[in-house]
Amino acid sequence: MTSLDDPDFSDGQAGKFVKAPAGKPPVRAWTLVFLANLPVPLFLGVWISNATVMTGKLGMACGVAILYWLGLRACHRAPRATFWVIFGGWFVAVSQFFPVLQIVAGIAGYYPVAVLFWWLGPFLIENLVVGFVVLLGATLGTGAILIAAAAALGSFVGLATD
Repeated sequence: MTSLDDPDFSDGQAGKFVKAPAGKPPVRAWTLVFLANLPVPLFLGVWISNATVMTGKLGMACGVAILYWLGLRACHRAPRATFWVIFGGWFVAVSQFFPVLQIVAGIAGYYPVAVLFWWLGPFLIENLVVGFVVLLGATLGTGAILIAAAAALGSFVGLATD
């Protein structure tokens, strides 16, 4: 049957893509799971990096703020995908009682950035800027790994229960 014969196509909207309403963005759930996942990685990050310099602490704080902001944007742009990240994020939060995932993510997030800046060290002038950038990059890398793990866990559990 063609669109000329089908009465459902008579309203002129047939050629337009219409999004189905996704409902309320999961902002509160994202905030709760984000806060639940902060204690161990933040403690380990401050302890391991010895972030006594204020710029290092500022770099970590900016990294945390950027990750939270990106999660808020994802809540509004892709609420279904964010749901699976939040769902898996609770498993990652519980895993902090035995923080192997957090330690591995911290190492994987910190060392590539630290090695890059150690290699570029002779060309850099100010150590305060290096501390900020290294800990900002390490925080973003660690957070990205933990969020990816949460997404993988959430999707895996979601697929297994469907």
